[in-house]
Order: sequence, then structure tokens, then C-alpha cells
Amino acid sequence: MNIPIGEKQYIMNVLPVENGTLYLTLREGQKETICRSRLQDGIYQAPEPLANEIKSVKLQMAGYVAPDESYLLFSAFDAASSQGGSDLRANSAAGL
Repeated sequence: MNIPIGEKQYIMNVLPVENGTLYLTLREGQKETICRSRLQDGIYQAPEPLANEIKSVKLQMAGYVAPDESYLLFSAFDAASSQGGSDLRANSAAGL
């Protein structure tokens, strides 16, 4: 599997969905970003970061994506609205 990522990035985890899209947690330095890489004509496209409300969290890790992409569960660390050190968050398809 060839996913085009930056030279200083590495993949923390990969979550596949029904249509072939991959949801990735990419890490570069001390920053983690949840992205998706769409499968087009058998080739994975460059990962694109998800919605602003997900990107606003400094450290994050994708935990589960529904097979139909209707929702995403992820861990958020050090968020301004945190209820503790880390929180489990859900995001609907509208935010993906």
C-alpha cells in the first residue's frame, strides 16, 4: 500500500472504510492530525486533514470510523474544553 505522506511524517494508525478510503493519524514532531486518503482509480491520494473542529485539538488519535463514514470516534488530548487529560469524542458525518 502506497500512501503519499510527508518525509517527516509517520502513520500512527490506519482505519479503512467500505469505499476504500483510509483514515489515518499522522504524526509530525509533537503534532498529530487525523486525515483521510481517498482511493481514486486504485491509487491512494495525499492525505487531507479533517474538519476544523477535529483539527483544533493539539493531539488526537482516530479510534474508529463507521464503515459508511457516518461517524468518527477519536481521542483528544490537551483540548481547551477537556474534561481531564484526554477525552473520547464523536463527530458526525457532516464534520468529516
